[in-house]
Amino acid sequence: MLTAYPYLFSNTRTECLDKEIKSFPLSDTSIIKKNITFYTKSNYKKMKSLLYLITVLGTLYACNPTAKQKNEQAPEKNPVENKTDYIYEATYLDQFEMGNPENVLLVQKMHELILSKKFDEVYSLFSDSVVFRNADGSTTEGIAAVKEVMETVYSKLTFENYRVGVNLAVTGDNGDEWVLLWDGVDILSPDGKRTSELYVEAFMIVDGKIVLMNQFAKPSL
Repeated sequence: MLTAYPYLFSNTRTECLDKEIKSFPLSDTSIIKKNITFYTKSNYKKMKSLLYLITVLGTLYACNPTAKQKNEQAPEKNPVENKTDYIYEATYLDQFEMGNPENVLLVQKMHELILSKKFDEVYSLFSDSVVFRNADGSTTEGIAAVKEVMETVYSKLTFENYRVGVNLAVTGDNGDEWVLLWDGVDILSPDGKRTSELYVEAFMIVDGKIVLMNQFAKPSL
């Protein structure tokens, strides 16, 4: 780096300064020479230190491949393709990515309204052709049938200690949107019998509505 600036540290520079001295009175010449000699030596040391620092900083920056300017945006990440050869081939889907978290909120809102028995408000979250595939093996099809179950069965139950283990939204490579939910609740029946149930449920979402629920359950021991 120092070789890039030979004029600053050569005899030529000193000769130019000597010529300028002649314009001063003789009595001041020795003083001026001393000052100039000190000035040039001092500046040489300072310039050498500065150039050394610039060289070190430049080397460190060049050796850092991840260095980015503040306003530089990170490159867009492409989804990783799953190339795993599974032993058993899925008949529906075997590749998913994380989905819309608003779908999780939709399913949570459904549970909140059912637990507080605000059935009139919960119906708007379902499509007209909604299907419930219940844990006991029965199927409830259509919004009218769902209303009947809510008003004749759910309305007589008391729900307590609702808890969520897992809830997440996923989207299949075919575009289908699901919410996967592991939850549990304590149920008090009209005759005073108390049970505690654990559920694994999958909710299919289309255009912001719940169109299907698959439900599996077991007693909480």
